[in-house]
Amino acid sequence: MFCVQLLEQADCLFKYYIANTYMTNIPLLCLLLYRVIMSSEAYHMISIFHCCYTTFQMTAVSVTAIIISTQVAHFSTHRLHYV
Repeated sequence: MFCVQLLEQADCLFKYYIANTYMTNIPLLCLLLYRVIMSSEAYHMISIFHCCYTTFQMTAVSVTAIIISTQVAHFSTHRLHYV
């Protein structure tokens, strides 16, 4: 029960941040890929950098959410063993 409460609190804290990250970065990633395909040589590297940065940001948010969820679950299960 304690584990479920901690996971629900963590989800409540981070769900808006994760949703905001994906809702803004997926259309941005589509636009950046379009710019990579259609841009001239001068803007090609800049567009690739922006595309890689956006992908890295989305990956970092996902990995952070997984780590937090795992740590909360790990903490709560070990705490239940000692109680």
